[in-house]
Amino acid sequence: MKVQIISGVMIRGTAVFPQTGEGKSVVDSVVEVSAAEARDLIQARQAKVVPPSTKVTVTIKEPESEVDALDDFFGEDESEPE
Repeated sequence: MKVQIISGVMIRGTAVFPQTGEGKSVVDSVVEVSAAEARDLIQARQAKVVPPSTKVTVTIKEPESEVDALDDFFGEDESEPE
């Protein structure tokens, strides 16, 4: 579901502000989120629904798992009993 952000908010670890860009290229922040996230944002008056044809201006990336990076660094040594 597409929503326009009207108040600064954190979505899956990404800060999203009401407007994106600088100078003359400033546009309203429109993101695509799940229906549950949209409902929560709208109820908190942090976003409003926009038509489905509206272009997404901010892409929310899924946070990377830190566990994999830690396993790569320290290694997975399951053979040693504790």
